[in-house]
Amino acid sequence: MLSKEKNTLVSKTREEYEALRNQFLNKNKKDLIPYSEAVITKQYFDWKSYQPVQPAVEGVKVLKNYDLAAIAKYIDWGPFFIAWEMPGHFPEVLSDKIFGAEAHRLYNDAQKVLEQIVTEKWFSADGVIGFWPAATNNADTITLQTKQGEVNLEMLRQQLKKAIGQPSFSLSDFICP
Repeated sequence: MLSKEKNTLVSKTREEYEALRNQFLNKNKKDLIPYSEAVITKQYFDWKSYQPVQPAVEGVKVLKNYDLAAIAKYIDWGPFFIAWEMPGHFPEVLSDKIFGAEAHRLYNDAQKVLEQIVTEKWFSADGVIGFWPAATNNADTITLQTKQGEVNLEMLRQQLKKAIGQPSFSLSDFICP
């Protein structure tokens, strides 16, 4: 900064950072389609031949002190390894040429802690689920039929531009009109 080249250095640095800023902004730029187009390209199902399954539970069910060992079987270990900056998918990361040995050690340590959590019952797992008759308006609203009356739930719809033939999903698409 004290040399005669200061102005050149500052100018080049400014250009370089401007290019990096634009690269970042363009990388995160998504091509979106209008909502009206997204509704037209929604997922369509043949609801006429669909036979719904009667759920075992109707209304609200409270789950108290649910078995931690049962829950532990469903842990998604992918984010755990991502947090430790170990690339790849679980369980493949355990056999990775570079990270495999360390990933294995980390996973075994996590399993020991998890076993201790379950055995010593460090916390309890409680939850609430609910099942109600539902219908959709064939757009983006789901209507639940509860004992207290109707409840409307507005759903989002994907508006990301996709390849031809790829639907723009909404949770409401998966509810019978």
